This record gives sequence, structure tokens and C-alpha cells, in this order.
Amino acid sequence: MGVGHHRTVCKRFRETDPHHGIFAALVLRPDMEMRLLEGQVESAGPGRLRRYGVYIRVRPSERPIGHVVGHFGAQARCRNGLSVRPDVQAQARARTHSATHGRLDYRGRGRNGRFGRGLAGGIRRRLRNHRYMAGRKNRHGHRAYQGERHGHCYRQTGEQPVKRLNVLYLIRTWAFGGSHTIILLLMRHLPKDLFNITVVPYDTWTGADQQFVRAAEKEGFTVAEDRIPWRSRTAWFAARNKIDELIKKYSIDLIHAHDTNSIVLTGVGYRRWPCALVGSPYGWWQPKFHIRAHINHWMERNLGLPNMDRVITVSNDMKAKILWGRTPEEKIRVINTGLDLSKFDKGAPREEVRKAFGIPESDCVVGTVSRLFAEKGHKYLLDALKLARNDAPNLRVMIVGTGDLRQPLEAYAREIGVADRVIFTGFYEDLPGALRAMDVFAQPSILEEGFPTSVLEAQVAGLPVVASHIGGTHETLDVGKTGLLVPPKDAPALAAALKDLANDPERRRAMGRAAREWIERSFTLEDMVRKVKDTYLEAWDEYQKRRK
Repeated sequence: MGVGHHRTVCKRFRETDPHHGIFAALVLRPDMEMRLLEGQVESAGPGRLRRYGVYIRVRPSERPIGHVVGHFGAQARCRNGLSVRPDVQAQARARTHSATHGRLDYRGRGRNGRFGRGLAGGIRRRLRNHRYMAGRKNRHGHRAYQGERHGHCYRQTGEQPVKRLNVLYLIRTWAFGGSHTIILLLMRHLPKDLFNITVVPYDTWTGADQQFVRAAEKEGFTVAEDRIPWRSRTAWFAARNKIDELIKKYSIDLIHAHDTNSIVLTGVGYRRWPCALVGSPYGWWQPKFHIRAHINHWMERNLGLPNMDRVITVSNDMKAKILWGRTPEEKIRVINTGLDLSKFDKGAPREEVRKAFGIPESDCVVGTVSRLFAEKGHKYLLDALKLARNDAPNLRVMIVGTGDLRQPLEAYAREIGVADRVIFTGFYEDLPGALRAMDVFAQPSILEEGFPTSVLEAQVAGLPVVASHIGGTHETLDVGKTGLLVPPKDAPALAAALKDLANDPERRRAMGRAAREWIERSFTLEDMVRKVKDTYLEAWDEYQKRRK
């Protein structure tokens, strides 16, 4: 940039009242940067020039800057496709003048109605875009070159955004589970001044998504009436078109995909979406002969997650599995589930729930809360009850949840002769009350678990846990103090652990007290919310870089 250009730039700026300043848009060479600090910009290079009390300095940059778009207002900020370095922050209060024709008009033109050439014309065009086009939308449905006045001036790295980010939650439901608990917690506790969350479930042939909608509405949340069409796998293009429509309708800045379907839908061809992408794989089951499950997980691991701006997972075990694919490690954030402890102080008392299900106070109730699918291992829990009932005659099992296997499990309980000692509650809304009626919690899963929320909830309720040593389950326990681990599909080992706890009430109570303290110390809601907030902002910064 020569001396002539220095003079041109100097004549563009002039120090004025900070409460009525306009910071002009600048177009710089990719290898140069400009500093505007407190109305005085130092100059170096061919010489130091001063025009209208302002100094200009142009020096090599550590990385390309692209363009900076200014805005109206007392506090000047930058909106940049790349993360703007702090020393590029515009804090000057300056009014832009025409190079040769005085003030610019409201459209950014000079008095002769022309933009002009070179840097002066570029400044005028940028001002025109900023002032005149602020209310217009580009082809992606986003407003172009808006400043803080219009609510679209975003943060520099390390600062908070001036505008709330519009976040779209995509969630497909097979059965209500731990991922839905996390979503409801984020909807309630993420800062409302930073994030405006819109939740859109799927329209599937199972109708299971309505269960999540009912749970969300019961907690006072509003779920969008829109649905992602997914009546069959041939709805791929219709589903992607619907996501595109949702982005425009709700002016979405960030999509958080909470299931395999959504991660693959948004990750494949990710450049189509004019917004940041976050994906959350909560757990992958690896059945030996289920080809479809292997294909789905391969696609998620290699086609969906690598294209996310950030990936949130719940355990280090899941992180290791994600790294089997193409996702760079620096994109992955392990954020353990945090729980709202106050929720577990509510619910019906123990005596009331036991009376409703006809359970005597003298019985030791082993409970489990999960969807009734094969991977949850309920069959092995029934086998363990049969093996332990002779040595622990007061043992009883309570199974809370719904799923495809309820009738087969009821038939199996009758077949092995334990039906009189088993209670199937179905979907039970009062989870704290159900946990309060139990004495021991069992998690007999036979396939991979990411970070089972139900194990955390049981410990919050003060219950000792007996769980399969599989996936990330061990990360949820202080093994030996708050719970015991047994091999998966090992009914005798499960029976021995349950029998020991059933016959030792004092040990059960001690482990229950330690469990509550362990959760309060290790898995706080505040920590989870803070980490998710930071990850969203990181994803937004990453998208801004990717967009350029």
C-alpha cells in the first residue's frame, strides 16, 4: 500500500463525538491489517502522515483478515468472517467523508451519486451495504452487513455475542431416554440472553417423538409445530429440504443434532447450511450381526461427525470410539451429564409409591429405569432374580419404562416362575417417586453405554448401583463406594451382587449416602451448562472461519 493510498485513507476518517460515531467498512489486502485505536492510528512505512488529527498505520498481519464491517453506535465493534485479533478491534469514533465530494449520502454515495474507484469507492460501497442493505436478506435468508443497531454484531474471540444465537435442536426419538433428559436440562438452563432454542422432532412411523413432546410440554417448554419428515429412509431429500426451510424460518445460527439421523443429515453436504453445526453422539451399540446398525454408526463416524464444527460427547469411552473415524480430536468436547438436584427433592413419598404398587416395606426392591429394548439386558435381571430368590426371599424387581419387549419380558417372567416378584410400571411420570421406592438400582445392559443418565439419577436418589461393566458406565460410578460392576450377560455375577446388598441394609445405606455426595461433587449442572455454552460459541467462531 503506497503513500497515495495512505493519503486517501487518512482523508476518510475524522474524530467526532463518540456517541454518534460511524466506523467505516474497510477492504484490506489479505496480508495487511489496519489498527484504529482511540481515535489515533499510528503510521509507519513510507512515512507518518496526519490528516484531520488521525494517524494511519498499515503493517503485515499474522494471518489474513478479509474485510471488517463497521456499524452505528457508541461502542464500535467488528463483524468479521475470521476471528478478529484484539489489536484490530475498532474503538475509534470516526465519521466518514468523501474523498473529494464531502459527506456521503444515506446510501453511501458521494454528492455526484457515484461510488468512485479504488479504496474510496470500496468504502462507499461497504457503507451503502451497511446502511441501506441492513434490512435486506441474502440468498441464505440472513441479513447482510448488519451492525449492532440491527442485532447482528457478533463477538470477537473471548467476548460475549451482542445478539442471541438462534439454535435449532434436531432430535429423533426411538424411546424416551437419557439424551432427552440432557436436552430438557439445556433448554431450561442455557443462558436465555445468549441462546434462543427451537426444538424440532421428527415425524416417524413409530410416533415415539410425541412422548418427548409431551414430556417437554409438561415441563413448560414449547416445541415447534414443524416436523422433520422421516416416514421412510426415502425421505432423505425431503428431510434436508425441511431443515433448509427451518433455517430460513427461524433465522438459525447454529444446529445441534442430537441423534444419528440428524448428524448424518446435517453433516453430509454440510456446506449447504448457512450456520454452525454441533453433533452429539450419546452412545453406540454394537450388535454383532445387526448390519444396519454398523452401517449407521459408520456413516455417523465418518461422514457426519467429521464435518461438524464441534462434537459434544458424554464420556471418554465415547470419545475413543469417535476417534476411530475421521473426526479431528481438537473438535471433540467431553461434557459429562449434570443433573438438576432440586428435581429429586420432589415427587411422591416412598410409602405412597410402594402402596400404589402393593410392595411391603420389608421387601428389598431392585429397580431399573430404561426403555424395554434388548440392549438393556432386562432378561438377565430376571434370570438373576430367579438365582437369588432362595438366598434373598425378600427380593423384588421393579422395571420402569416402555418399549417393544414389555410383553415378551412379562411372558419370560411367567416362564421362569418369577412373575409374582416382578412389577412392570410402564411409563411412570414421577421418576423421583419411583427411585424413592427402590433400595438398589440395577443397570444390566449388554451393549455399549455412553454415559448412562439413569445411573446418575439413581445415585442422586441415594441408591447403591449394580451395573454391567460396559462402555462408559464405570465413569459414572465411584466403583466400590457408590456401586458395583459385574460382567455383562453374567446372570450369576449379577445375582451374587444383588443378594449381598439385599442381605446387608447397613451397607446399602452407606453406599447410598456416598452416591449422593459423589454426584454433588463430580457432575454438577452448572459445569455442564458452562461447557456447552462455551462449545456453542467455539462452534460459531469455527463457522465464521469456515464461511470465509
